[in-house]
Amino acid sequence: MVHVESITVHSVQAIVDAFQKQDILHDTRLTVLMRGEDSDAFEPTAGIFRPGVQASLERKLFEEFRNLVPAHSNVDVNDEWLVLWLAQHHGVPTRLLDWTRSPLVATYFAVEKPISQNAAVWAIWGLDVEPQRTSSPFAVTQIMKVSPLAVTPRVQAQSSVFTVHPDATPIMDTNKSPATRIQKFVIPAAERDVFRRQLDFLGVNRSTIFPDLDGLGMWLRWRSQQIV
Repeated sequence: MVHVESITVHSVQAIVDAFQKQDILHDTRLTVLMRGEDSDAFEPTAGIFRPGVQASLERKLFEEFRNLVPAHSNVDVNDEWLVLWLAQHHGVPTRLLDWTRSPLVATYFAVEKPISQNAAVWAIWGLDVEPQRTSSPFAVTQIMKVSPLAVTPRVQAQSSVFTVHPDATPIMDTNKSPATRIQKFVIPAAERDVFRRQLDFLGVNRSTIFPDLDGLGMWLRWRSQQIV
């Protein structure tokens, strides 16, 4: 198992500075995948393998989504990777786990909800190489990185990357994961609102992360509640 380095941070700048110190901005060979979790107690887990979700229904959910996609999208339903990417971005529990190349996007997802618990930004190192994809996402046997096509505007806006998981094995388990280093930046519960305001000042908010009318509307609602 890879040791998880836990670091408490008190500003968005502190997260950015942590990566600057590791020269990630200058060495393009390095790939760091980041993910925000609204609870620091939660380990990054693909949706279909989370508690309360019946993993045995995975293929059934996928096939139902694929059968109904043509009413909403022109995506090639014979390409299981494309369909799975689309399903993931629209809330279907899948074996994909969302990551981003942007520490600001990851931080936004960590603190978006106004809840009273510590949040966390996870950073995974070691997934520099993207293996050749199997013919189907359901044929993978190891945790692997996958860069999706921009099947929705959200993919580009969120600098999206996925890991695909064959089962519920934690990403820190080196038997099935290529991760070599894992960091967890903990954001204290009392500072979540400060982080949200800092991100909004930097131009990272619901309307930029979700570039559609729903995202715009939710951002304006949030802005109206910040006027004091």
